[in-house]
Amino acid sequence: MAQCRDGRFRMRPENITNTVISTPRLELRSLTPGDAAEIFAAITPELTRFMAWEPPVSPAAMARSQMIQISAMAAGTDLHLVIRLKDDGEFLGRAGLHAIGSAEPELGIWIKETAQSRGYGSEAIAALAAWAAPRFGIASFIWPVAEENVRSRRLAEALGGVPIRSTIRPKYRAIIYRIPAP
Repeated sequence: MAQCRDGRFRMRPENITNTVISTPRLELRSLTPGDAAEIFAAITPELTRFMAWEPPVSPAAMARSQMIQISAMAAGTDLHLVIRLKDDGEFLGRAGLHAIGSAEPELGIWIKETAQSRGYGSEAIAALAAWAAPRFGIASFIWPVAEENVRSRRLAEALGGVPIRSTIRPKYRAIIYRIPAP
């Protein structure tokens, strides 16, 4: 059991490898090994400019990274989702919830370059937060955003996020937002 910020206790989930979250346009599903090729194909230097991680150098490296992420889902500590269009299954990006047992789990998202500026990111991250908050007893989330990443900063603020601190990451200066649970 873990204690929430508001004093309530919650059980840590044991396995979240079969998660499905639906919105009017999107389906967010737990990451599987079969997603690796589409994810690898969507990762570009421009896309990862504001990511805390470095892009994988090969499909095999991507597959190894995903197996670690799937293990974290099985342990209930992190949720790694693939975002797809509901109508045709097109791969759009990834969303995640990290440090689920902590007082303020961390949100994360990326949308492939060809699908940006269509509202998919805001729809997906809002759905993830709305799904996770009651399920895990979350009162608020944190979301580190690169200071120069204006789109992500606007998204965090649209979700009610307020900057609480900043930090220096290897690739950029980050603003840490606190986002209240919906």
